[in-house]
Formats: sequence, structure tokens, C-alpha cells
Amino acid sequence: MDTTTPVPPTARTARDLRAGWEQLLDPPGEDGRSLWILVVDGETRRLTSLLHEVAGLPAEPAPGDAAQLERFLDQLAASVLRDHHRVAVALRRRGGVLPGATDLQWIATVYDACDAVDAPCETVHLVGDAGAFPVTRADVRSAQRGRAARSRSTTTS
Repeated sequence: MDTTTPVPPTARTARDLRAGWEQLLDPPGEDGRSLWILVVDGETRRLTSLLHEVAGLPAEPAPGDAAQLERFLDQLAASVLRDHHRVAVALRRRGGVLPGATDLQWIATVYDACDAVDAPCETVHLVGDAGAFPVTRADVRSAQRGRAARSRSTTTS
């Protein structure tokens, strides 16, 4: 669903982008998960009016979901992401501030899809009942390493 909901005019800092997501997506939707994709002018850091919602996400991303996201981002990159434009993405869902395993799967899928089509990406934000919080690539890698270590320890026990 495309929308023209007003957003703050600039996001010069990470804090500005976080505040923009909080203003735009507060309160979180009733149920379910959705991805919100916004284009940011990388030079002026002006948030554009181009906003797209991917609603009704399943609990966990399937391989087909990643491929669809890649196709969308590839089309966006070909038509809009020129010069210094970047993609800003938020995962919106009910709940607390800490990302759960499925949140991290979706966020990893976003980063992987951006990388696959060379779409420059801002830090992905998780938006829940308590506001918007950045989840960096390092956060995702750390959680993945932790899960892998726990998996190894349970198989050797």
C-alpha cells in the first residue's frame, strides 16, 4: 500500500531517523508485522514522500519473501535510488523493544536483499509499542553467532 503520510523533512542524524519512524508509525498496527520502506536523499538527508508498506508479513520469512523483496528493491533502485539516495526500512509489530528471533530473521532478510541488489540501506529500525529502535547489521550478526553457538552446544551435549 502506498501512502503519503507526512514525515519529518530531514533525518540528519540516526536520532532524527528514529524519531521519524516513531512519528510515522505510532502507534503500531493492531496485529501482525509489516515492513515500511522509505527513500532518503543521502546528500540532504531529506526524507522523501515515497513510502511503501508491505503488510501482512508471515511470522518468519520464506525464501520466496526474500526474492520478492529483492525484486521490489531492485525496481526501486532502478527508478528512484539515484545519486546518493538510500533506503530506510522499519519492521513494525506489536511488542517490546528487544528484537526476537523472527524479528532478526526479517531484518537480516532486509539487509541481505539490499546487498543483493546494491541498494544502499540505512540502519533498519524495529518499531513496537515502546517506540523505534535501530537494529544494525552487527546486531544481526551477533545474534546469528549466538544462535549458532547455542545450537552447537545443544548438539554436543
